Amino acid sequence: MMKKLNYIFALIALVAMSSCSKVKDYKISGSFDIPAAVQVGDSVVERGDIGGLIYLLDIDGEPIDSAQIENETFVFTGKVDKSNPYFAYLVCEWGAGLVAIEPGEIQAELTLDGVRTVGTPMNDGIADLEAALANSQNAFYDEMMALYNSGNSDSLSQTQMMNFYMRMQSDALNIIDSVYQKNDENLVGVYAANLLVGQAASVEELDEQLGEYSEYVQNSPLIQSFRRYLTSAGLTTGGDNAGVQFDFGQDLLDVEEEQ
Repeated sequence: MMKKLNYIFALIALVAMSSCSKVKDYKISGSFDIPAAVQVGDSVVERGDIGGLIYLLDIDGEPIDSAQIENETFVFTGKVDKSNPYFAYLVCEWGAGLVAIEPGEIQAELTLDGVRTVGTPMNDGIADLEAALANSQNAFYDEMMALYNSGNSDSLSQTQMMNFYMRMQSDALNIIDSVYQKNDENLVGVYAANLLVGQAASVEELDEQLGEYSEYVQNSPLIQSFRRYLTSAGLTTGGDNAGVQFDFGQDLLDVEEEQ
């Protein structure tokens, strides 16, 4: 009887240790949202079936894993320390984008504009931030078009359009900052900060901007990778890092030029 009880207690302890383990499973289930006909330069190309390999790369571009695309879907599985989630890139010939690697089931959709990921806390938070920015820009665009269609020839003056642009930019900055303030110790906060500091033109400018952010953000692999890029490239002007691009004002200027 004693041996049986010892076995049961050992089994219970093993289960308890397993449930408390920091290393958890993740699964990325992916699909594609790519039009059947794709604009390539001045030509429209039928894309055909999407196949081949898709890659999971670390933040510096080193391979983590690869998966076969079958029936225009793919799956990655692995393990991650739940206390140390991290960013990686999903990359194939049709697109690339960031995914937060954390425990749970992640749904990823590759588009010509990048990757949309949901299903886990960090990926959901990033998706919510992107949606808020898109909704803000759409609201300003709708307001601008309402003025454009009102028939008031003075409604889209250069000054009016620049006011639109400044208001749109201010709203976007407020959205990003609000998200960062609530997530300064996780990957959502890192992503939000990167949208802004990712436009730094030099290491000195980046370091100055980073002074406003938490040590977690400053030391994050995503930010440090960008810093290494600026250092190695010796950039004195803006690079190609994918920060928020406030180009909506140019859309407004284009409208006036068409009048």
